[in-house]
Amino acid sequence: MKGLQSLIRLHKWQLEEERKKLARLLGARADLEAQCRRIREDLAAERKKAGQVDWLFAYPPYAAAAQKRLDSLAESIAELDGYIAEAEEHVSEAFAELKKYEVALEKQLERERQETARREQATLDEIALNLHRRKAG
Repeated sequence: MKGLQSLIRLHKWQLEEERKKLARLLGARADLEAQCRRIREDLAAERKKAGQVDWLFAYPPYAAAAQKRLDSLAESIAELDGYIAEAEEHVSEAFAELKKYEVALEKQLERERQETARREQATLDEIALNLHRRKAG
């Protein structure tokens, strides 16, 4: 039983590590999405300013650079999505492994409870049989 408990502890730790990796990846993805939002907001603000005559010449280069940055961030997000899918798979595999050992431990504990109950019943039966013999004899 100690062996199973040790394996469960190990697999719980591995599952937590995989979950932490996934959380870091999801956090990085959220950061990239926030950067995209900020760029889009800045682009919209600059577009409004471009309506003014003195800003008109500066907007096209800014918009091109912003779009290039958005494209780069979109590629990074797509790449990160692949890593996230892989990390989610690792989490589910680690969870399945952990559950396998937890179920094995539960079954072992149930067998031990049944064996204890069987022994107790055998002891009670023997006591009852001895009492019956004393009364009869």
